Amino acid sequence: MSQLSEDHQLTHLEVKDAKNHSHQPQVEVQLELWLINVSDVENVGGLFRLCDALNIRHIHLVGETPTPPDKKLTRVARHTEVHVPWTYYEQSVAIQIIETLKENPDNYLCGLEITSESLDLSKIHLAIHAHYENLTGSMTGQDSIELSTHRIHLFLGNEKHGLNHELVQLCHQCVDIPMLGHNSSMNVTQAAGIAAWTLLHNKD
Repeated sequence: MSQLSEDHQLTHLEVKDAKNHSHQPQVEVQLELWLINVSDVENVGGLFRLCDALNIRHIHLVGETPTPPDKKLTRVARHTEVHVPWTYYEQSVAIQIIETLKENPDNYLCGLEITSESLDLSKIHLAIHAHYENLTGSMTGQDSIELSTHRIHLFLGNEKHGLNHELVQLCHQCVDIPMLGHNSSMNVTQAAGIAAWTLLHNKD
């Protein structure tokens, strides 16, 4: 009688081998990350590692956000900053670019911030679908959309001050993660991971 193999933790080499031989699911959503004055270099390193893990298309570094090359950033990112496409902008330039992005109906701008009108993160896909269905209906008379033709931009603000009023107003929608404990917020890298995974994979 053959023995069933026991479940075990994979080594790094086994993980890479399994990834190379498995069929990777196609993610329908194109996601880009914007770091607006995220000041802690370790947070930035962690966000590079997150972008690599989730195959996020681009990371935009704005204002006071640290950039590569930086030894501490590289250590936390585990060298993923050499694989993830990134661009740095002064904040005034970034605002102009974001305003232009908003004019293109293929882009959806989403801020990760608690505001008076922010939406529970779990409901964001309903808002995104409604947004694109309204645009599609007004332009073509159709009532269905294909998210793979659109790009979502997720904006993260400073660890202490969050997104400023100007950025909040530029976003189509701000989302928040309901906090079930005593604290009112979580680390930006943790929050970004939850938000990015939800945007990429939760289509209900």
